[in-house]
Amino acid sequence: MKFATQNVGEKIYILVRMHWIKNLDWILNNLFYSTIPFVILFVLQLLKVDIGFLGLRGFVIILLAYYSILFTNVIKNFYDWYYDVYIVTNERIVDYEFNPFKGYKVMEAPLSSIEDVEEKSLGFLADLFRYGTIQANTASTAGVLSFDYIPDPTKVRDIIMDLAKIIKLYQGRD
Repeated sequence: MKFATQNVGEKIYILVRMHWIKNLDWILNNLFYSTIPFVILFVLQLLKVDIGFLGLRGFVIILLAYYSILFTNVIKNFYDWYYDVYIVTNERIVDYEFNPFKGYKVMEAPLSSIEDVEEKSLGFLADLFRYGTIQANTASTAGVLSFDYIPDPTKVRDIIMDLAKIIKLYQGRD
């Protein structure tokens, strides 16, 4: 596995994205939105509203336009989730934030600048599905790097802290 700005000899220890449960919100919304045309059609039939003036072609065009927009929303949300990744290597931590229509933002901090890593549990669902947020406070210009809604945050926090300690110990011997 490799990423675009990976240095020679740099090893990836963790590549993680938001927990899959964070997708349920937009999935359920889009499933609800997909039923709206049928509900509207049912209500119009109950009220005996004649939509015959549209014709079959007009009706199909309206449905295709509606579902095209809905499909675009699904693709946008999936890409936003899939390409937002958090990477921990033997040299640094990297936060890639991707927005399909706006571009991307990359934040990174060397492991040697990490001062502490804070883990946050986000409630009952987070405890049930084992996801949370970690924040790495750094002495670099990156400030605070936040890994939001990641699975098994305790493991990620421990790995980051262990790697930071090893880097600092190794640099102290130079």
